[in-house]
Amino acid sequence: MKGKRVVWSLVLACCLSCWAVPANAYERGRPWKSDQPWEKLSVSIGFFLTNFTSDVSLTGGGAGVVLNLEDILGLDATTNQFRITGHYRAWRRHHFHFSFYDLSRNADKILEVSIPEEEIEAGAFARSNLDITMYKVGYSFSFWNDDRVDLGAGLGFYVMDLAVGLKVAAAGSVGGVEGEFAEEILAEETTLPLPVGMLRGNIAITKRVFLKQTFEVFYISLSGFEGLLLDMNLALEGHITRFFGLGLGFNFLRVNIEGDGGDGFLGGGWNGKLEFDYSGLHIYGKFFF
Repeated sequence: MKGKRVVWSLVLACCLSCWAVPANAYERGRPWKSDQPWEKLSVSIGFFLTNFTSDVSLTGGGAGVVLNLEDILGLDATTNQFRITGHYRAWRRHHFHFSFYDLSRNADKILEVSIPEEEIEAGAFARSNLDITMYKVGYSFSFWNDDRVDLGAGLGFYVMDLAVGLKVAAAGSVGGVEGEFAEEILAEETTLPLPVGMLRGNIAITKRVFLKQTFEVFYISLSGFEGLLLDMNLALEGHITRFFGLGLGFNFLRVNIEGDGGDGFLGGGWNGKLEFDYSGLHIYGKFFF
């Protein structure tokens, strides 16, 4: 709750600061030569207010018991995450993109239900983590570009650092001392390189208000590894001054991966199945030139 109050306070402060900006400040022109409203270079920094759903297989390969990490193991279903994105436009139709965000979570919880497949009784103390760090770079080409609409297609490349773990101690041994954990039930980690196809569309509603959307997808089934990534973004963005704007967006991400523990390029060493969805609001400030 405290984090949400901070976010909304920052948004309100940015809006109120616009009163001090001269009315004609935006109309003085951009520092680079163009008759179009699209920025050449931009960096966005903001918060992502998310809602998670995550399931993991304990026995690998998608077989056996599957746990919901939020309901059973106590990982936060809603959280605030930091995100940074950037964009560079070259030669009018060529665009380069990058982003970084960290979706890691962990929890300590006394289990309210038993997991008979793993001989874990209700009342046991569980320590779990799901660490997800994502880096993305991409390129897109504008096949339609004028002063009102910019439509493009391209390729992106995600690098996902992924780790999931679960340790369990006997009922009554709560306290977080590592020696108290009787068993490490789950400990998997990998780095996934995931190429994606990209579609994007930008619409200039006015000279200062923009609707922006992207759609990215990846799927592969190869050599004991199966992976799906679906990433959709929709944002309404307003340019307040010549160099600064605010945006409010909605983002949905789905990742499903399954591996058999092989040493292939994709998911090397990953043994198990993980599915997670997140969706939520992205509130950000944007600096552009």
